[in-house]
Amino acid sequence: KNVKNGVNVLDEDMIKNENTIYVIQYDFDLQEEEITVPEGCVLDFQGGSLKNGRLTLNNTLLSGCIKFKSDCIVQGSIHNNEVLIDWFGASNDGTTDCSSVFRNVFSLVYNTANNNDSAFNKYCPIIKLSYGKYLISSPIITEDSDLKYGTFTIQGTGVANTVVEFAGDNNEYLIYNKEIFAYTTFSDIRFVGNDQNNFMYLYATETTGRIPQSITFNRCRFGQFKTVIKSEGNAMCSEITFNLCKVVYFKNTEAELFVFNNLQAVNWRFFGTDIEQ
Repeated sequence: KNVKNGVNVLDEDMIKNENTIYVIQYDFDLQEEEITVPEGCVLDFQGGSLKNGRLTLNNTLLSGCIKFKSDCIVQGSIHNNEVLIDWFGASNDGTTDCSSVFRNVFSLVYNTANNNDSAFNKYCPIIKLSYGKYLISSPIITEDSDLKYGTFTIQGTGVANTVVEFAGDNNEYLIYNKEIFAYTTFSDIRFVGNDQNNFMYLYATETTGRIPQSITFNRCRFGQFKTVIKSEGNAMCSEITFNLCKVVYFKNTEAELFVFNNLQAVNWRFFGTDIEQ
């Protein structure tokens, strides 16, 4: 422990050696400071947690009962092949806003990926969602997201178990993919809107290396969106696949579930997918 004025504080000089295992047994407060973990370390959580600051990882392996509070922003790169979004403070209680945690985790796995800037060469650790409902009040990927050429895998535990509820403003998109990512897969998640907002926007032009394309949904469910996917631009928005999905429960009489305003929004495939209005 490192108690100062009644608070157990994590100082940078407590984590200063490379290639070292640091055991987190207690709840530590970063006191709104930024701490950088040296190269090649392990943070082994054994009952403790980190909160209230910014932690920059450097090819860091996270192990044990990993627990960052939502006010601890985790950035940099990790040595894990997958992450559970709950590790970083996302609550699956259906009432706590998880928007910023989702955005931070997308950035973390993206920065962990291959740093080659060539197209579609950023293979990110898998993002896993657990049982419960995650409330999202604002878009998790926007036009300004620094995720260029990311290739993501997002996995839930089944449409009856894992719910992402988007409570964003009318006409907003949960995911606004304007020439950002491609070759991405979502599996076993139920996405729910508020009847006035939208799920995903896709946009591509000839100058952007065919982004976005090849987005796959496996065993997902979509409901109460004004639009599920809107595709615009003049280049590759193709190979969008729905496999054993359901598109159901739309109360908005003006809903346009799929909008194709792109001449190359082609080769969209719906396998065993129910669409009911």
